[in-house]
Formats: sequence, C-alpha cells, structure tokens
Amino acid sequence: MNPNIEPDPVAEAVAEFTEELQPAFRTFKTSETPAEGDQDEGMGGFEDGEPPPNSFPLDALPSALRGIVEEVAKAALVPVPLAVIPALGILSGAIGAGVEVRSGGDRRTRANLYIMAIAASGTGKGQSASLIAAPFREAERIKAEQWQKEELPLLKAKLEVLDGKHKRAKKAALDETDSLGAEQATQDLAELERERLEIERQLEREPGFSVENITSEKLAVSLASQPGEALLSLSAEARGVAAVLTGRYTRGKTDDSLYLSAFSGDYCRTSRLNRPSVELHSPCLAVTWLIQPDAAAELFENEGLSEGGMLPRFLLADTKAEAEDEPEEPYTMDRGAVEAWGTLIGEALGFRARGNDPIVIEAEAGALAALRNFTNESKRRTRETGDLKDVGAFPKRWGEQAWKIAVCFHVAKEGRHAGERALSQGTAHEAIQAMRWFANEQLAVLHRGRTAKQEKRLLVLCRKLEDAGGGATLADLKKRNGFEPDEVEQLSTLFPARVEIQTRHNEGGGRPSRTAILQRASNP
Repeated sequence: MNPNIEPDPVAEAVAEFTEELQPAFRTFKTSETPAEGDQDEGMGGFEDGEPPPNSFPLDALPSALRGIVEEVAKAALVPVPLAVIPALGILSGAIGAGVEVRSGGDRRTRANLYIMAIAASGTGKGQSASLIAAPFREAERIKAEQWQKEELPLLKAKLEVLDGKHKRAKKAALDETDSLGAEQATQDLAELERERLEIERQLEREPGFSVENITSEKLAVSLASQPGEALLSLSAEARGVAAVLTGRYTRGKTDDSLYLSAFSGDYCRTSRLNRPSVELHSPCLAVTWLIQPDAAAELFENEGLSEGGMLPRFLLADTKAEAEDEPEEPYTMDRGAVEAWGTLIGEALGFRARGNDPIVIEAEAGALAALRNFTNESKRRTRETGDLKDVGAFPKRWGEQAWKIAVCFHVAKEGRHAGERALSQGTAHEAIQAMRWFANEQLAVLHRGRTAKQEKRLLVLCRKLEDAGGGATLADLKKRNGFEPDEVEQLSTLFPARVEIQTRHNEGGGRPSRTAILQRASNP
C-alpha cells in the first residue's frame, strides 16, 4: 500500500465488521487452496462451452457471483437460473441500505431487489438456496447469539429494576395528599412508563438480517430495528409468504402496502392494535422467494397484486427445473468459488451495517447514458403505440431494476472498496444484459395471462363486427366501440384466421379506409 494515500474509512469500517463476523466465513470456507487449473473455464457445464438458447448470460456476472452460481448449479443439480436468483437476491439483501448510487439528478437508487424463482417441489430449490445462503445465515446466527448473550440479559435486568421503581412510585403517587407532591409523583411515574416502553421496544427488536413468513405489522417492527431500516425477506418455500401477502390475515385483502413502500424507500406508518404505531422513514426491503408453480399462479391471478404494483416490482423466472438423477460421484464445489462468495457476503454485510449512514457512489457518464437509454427504451414500449402497453406496469420498472442490479454488481466487483470507485460503463452494460434476460422471463410468465386477455378482447371485437354486418372501419370501431386502431391491428396479427384488416377505397372518392373484416368461417 502506498504510505502517502490516506486509508479509506468506509473500507476500514467494512473490514472491521467483516472481521467481527469472521467465524461465519471461516465456517463456510475451506482451509485448502485450490490447485492451479482446478476451476472450470468457459461457461461451465455446457457442451462446447456454449449455453443453450435463452439461458442466463453468465458472462454478465461478476466473478464471485458467477463462481458460486456455477458451482451450486452443479452440486444441487439445478438449472443455472435456480442458482442465479437466490445468489443475486441474497447479495442484494446483504448490502441492505448501505450503498446507494446517484442515478440521475437528486435521485438515488439502492441495491434492494424483489426477485422470485418458480420451481416445482423436489427439483432442488431448497438445497440450492441453502448452499448459497450459508455464509449469510451463519453471520446472522452469530449476531443473534451475541444479542442473546450480551444485550438481552441487560434489557431484562433493566426491566426488573424498573418494575420495582414503578411499584414504589405508584404507591407514592397514591399515598401523596399534597397536590403539588401528587403532581410530581405522577410525573415520576410517567417517566418510568416511558423508560419501560423503550425497553419493551428494544426487546421486540432482536437483531437479524432476514425474515420469512411474517405479517406487515411484524415486518414494520423488524425493519425499524435494523440499520437503514433494511431486511431481506428470504424463503425457499414461499407458499406461506404468498398466502400472507394475498390476505390470510386480512380477510382476503392484499397485505402489500409495506412491500410497495419498502421497494423504493417511501415513508410509511404502520398502526398496531394496543401498541404504539411504527414509523419507517426510508425502509429498504429486499425479497428473495423460491415458489412452486401453482402458488405463483395464484399470485399472478390476484388482480390487486398486479394492478396495485406489487408484482411489477419483481424480477422473476420460471426455471423449468426438473428432478435430476443423482450422479455416481456427488459433485464437490470448487473451494475457491466458495471462499470468494463467503468473502463477498461478509463485505456486503459490512456495508449493510452502515445503513444509517450509507455510502453514495457516482456513476460514470457512460454508465448513466446506458442505463438512461435502457430505461427510456423500456418506457417507450408501454406507450399507446408500444408492443407492451397491455402489461405496461411491468416494463416501467425495468430501468429502476437495472440500476439496482448494477449496484449489486458494483459491490460484487469492488468489494470493500466499492465506495472508492464509480459505477463503470461496463458494469452498467452487464446489469442491462442481466435485466434483459429477466425482462424476457417476466414476459414469458405473463404470456398466458396476456393471451387470455387478448382472446377476450377478440371475442368482443368479433361480436361487434358481426353486429356491423361483418366489417367496420377502424375509425368507427374507435368511435362507437372503444377499440383503438393499434389494438385491432394487433388482434388481426395475432388471430389472422378470425379478423383481417383490408384497405378499401370509397366509391365517391376520398381517402381509403382501413377496415376490419370478420372471417366468416371463424364467426363465433
């Protein structure tokens, strides 16, 4: 190290935190160093080094992320996306609110992602998540153990002392006959009550980095106790979490308002029965759920979650995982990849510990331009003439999610020195590449719902054309029936055997008209 360069305080703080939790990462690491040539080259696991069509772009991942994804995919016998999603999601949750990027003007974007993998039971999603979450879980266990051994006994002791003081103060207030003395005794009693409430709040806030099956009321309390009001909702079997979200405890009403606020860091206040309300000034929730296909279908059939904005916040993929045969020789993960992942999670948790005073990184001009162009491209596709206007709420989030992925990739590349360096143009392009894959996967999951809606609209259009004698101009369909010309054109393209668009010339002259013609053989 150059002695003339002052040490970076952020990197030192992250290193100090990582050292505090070092037992967690020693547990996860192995003591041996892999021999030269032990690590796989190329894409890993694919014939001729080429990935199959539509596979995740592994080249876009920083080395520590890519290494653990490839190794877990082999060890757990799962497709690459079923390792990518928990790895990216857990890294996102480990960073918490500790790192922000200036993403344009006064806007800042954090690393917290909402991410979901769809996979059937018995296909290895639990093992995949467990292997990837190992250093995160161990660090979480150590922090909880420290709290239980050191802070919890002290809080309970303080509460017992307060109980004694409270009894004496209450007796004094009741026995006091002088009005001034009674007023002072009441004030003393009120002060003791305030101390009690504060200790009880601290007792509610056992430290932890993650939650799972939890109501919004309890989630608010848990968020309030964390640095930067940050937590990870992590579940390898998210059926129960989905049930809570869709209204298990709220009489069928979606319980998603806190999730909406905590994605973008919006202020919210949660009321609690017989307890003080919880104020969250800039909550930062990350979500990593692995869910079975039927439970995922229930989520997407819930109009409140789609129209209310919850589901458009999710990166998701149907991993199409299948149960694989066990090999004769179980695969042993590469030691170097495992150790690099443990180190990265430790450094990310170091940033998380700074959540109340996050570092703010800049983005290179090329990175800003690339992410801005991607955001604008995504938004254009949702406009009246865009191909995704019927699912517009989803693409409108792609730009923000690409920024969040970019923050995760930046931390994965730079580690504890992430605060010293700008987010590069290369990192931005890699984040966009990953986001395009997620966008395609998201649209594939939405396809069934989109097709059903289009078929319903086609049925209505065919009936209108039948009522009009078998055909109508696009102008008349818009004026009398509320069908935009672009929608009719799209339906005719999707269902050419049902509706055909023809250009017809008027007998009296004038401009030709575009006319939708009902195909009689398909008349419903």
